[in-house]
Amino acid sequence: KIVNYQKFSEKIKLSPEALSLLRSNGFVVIPTPLDIAEREVFLMSSRQNAYPKDDFVAYYKVIGEKDLPIFITTDSLLHYYHIFFDTTLMKLERDLFYKDIWAVSKNLL
Repeated sequence: KIVNYQKFSEKIKLSPEALSLLRSNGFVVIPTPLDIAEREVFLMSSRQNAYPKDDFVAYYKVIGEKDLPIFITTDSLLHYYHIFFDTTLMKLERDLFYKDIWAVSKNLL
């Protein structure tokens, strides 16, 4: 039994095929509706505008604003971890290692 189907179906219209899959499996995966994917939002974290079709944070923000249930997958968590790790390395290289790497490079020339 799907407890929030009525509330969900008022916001997202499912195709007959999607409804059939939902009935038989208890869940369904659908493409992101255009009103969500193409909505521009401002992200405080980056201080930039973004689109849900291109950015996980924007995607979750729009879904939350539409009061839709959010299903967080392991791949999205791994993606965030990867971005966090890359950003941390970039800041370390820029803030701590740049001068030393520059000096070593100059000495090797």
